[in-house]
Amino acid sequence: GIHRVWFEEEEKQVIFLVRLFRVAPVHLIKNGGDGFYARCQGDGCLLCGLKNKARPRLFMPCYDPEIGAVGVAQATTRMYPRALAPQLRRVLNRANGPVWVAVSTRDRIRFKVRSQPIQPGDDNGEEVIKEFTKKVESEEIDILSVCPRFTEDDLEIYGLVKR
Repeated sequence: GIHRVWFEEEEKQVIFLVRLFRVAPVHLIKNGGDGFYARCQGDGCLLCGLKNKARPRLFMPCYDPEIGAVGVAQATTRMYPRALAPQLRRVLNRANGPVWVAVSTRDRIRFKVRSQPIQPGDDNGEEVIKEFTKKVESEEIDILSVCPRFTEDDLEIYGLVKR
């Protein structure tokens, strides 16, 4: 499967595959102090039936040179100033072609984003990106798979449904 790219306090440099960005509805499931996202099932979705409102989420494939593979980062589509999406939009709109984008965050709400040119000799993942893009376009890979779909059994485990 595809790995999920997380941004932390330590800056991480990636190359975003902008052409492959997708937006999909997801539900936030709170489990104690933690929360995680589950993909909305659409018509007949159990989470929608439980009044857990689906919200759009941005799925952003990016080349991660630390592991030499493409992973998928996620972000809210809300455009508040320190959010990831509006800062990425500014950085990527200014860029002339692919660039390194360095991202860091302390709290996964407020992000720092900057870009720098890809230098000759950098591991820019060109072949890995081509192969990944081909697999996405042929539907061999679904980038949304980083966000699970849940069955009624899964939801029972988290105490969201009772039988």
